[in-house]
Amino acid sequence: MMSAFFNGSVVVAVAERVRDDAIAVYPGWCSPSDVEVKDSGDGFPLLSGDEHIVDDEVISARVTGYLIEMFLKHAANVENELIKTGSFLTETVRYGRAFTLDEDGNVKSIMGAAIPDGDGSTAVINLDLPVVDEIVRGCCERSIADRVRVFSQLVRFFREAVGFHGSVETFPSGFVSGFGKAIGLLTDAIRMCREQQAAGPGGGSDDPKDD
Repeated sequence: MMSAFFNGSVVVAVAERVRDDAIAVYPGWCSPSDVEVKDSGDGFPLLSGDEHIVDDEVISARVTGYLIEMFLKHAANVENELIKTGSFLTETVRYGRAFTLDEDGNVKSIMGAAIPDGDGSTAVINLDLPVVDEIVRGCCERSIADRVRVFSQLVRFFREAVGFHGSVETFPSGFVSGFGKAIGLLTDAIRMCREQQAAGPGGGSDDPKDD
């Protein structure tokens, strides 16, 4: 049986493993300062600016909410399997050309990642900077532990889209920019989570139960 300490620290432990695996395939990325991220004043990173967001690329709040809930579900599966069995085999994420249907009935062609939803269906996500920005917006009211979970899964899906023998250099610039920003957001969220743990009752217990 896993110890209470491991049970409480698994959220950050998973996030740090995901971040380190991602950095291994992202040449030149060294620290959060490599990604331009402003701070809201309460430690939560804001968007660097709306200039990156084009109207027809912004996914709706409904879809953003769906993605965030899907990421949290994936995070829960990882944590539960690690605690129960000590291991977790990640799903395969395919990356390639996909068709999407917008709210006006227009069909668009994108380079997307096909991510298993866990209920037998598959969600296709255009992994690029605007999508990362929208997910950041959607996480504004979430607890720091949930932000760590969401950003961890976002980085994991970027990493799996690259593949274990691939390189980001073969991907579009929007993908590379989004991947780099996601790593920076995750790293910053991990730092904030650890600071919150240290400042709470029994600081240093690594128990991110703030949600």
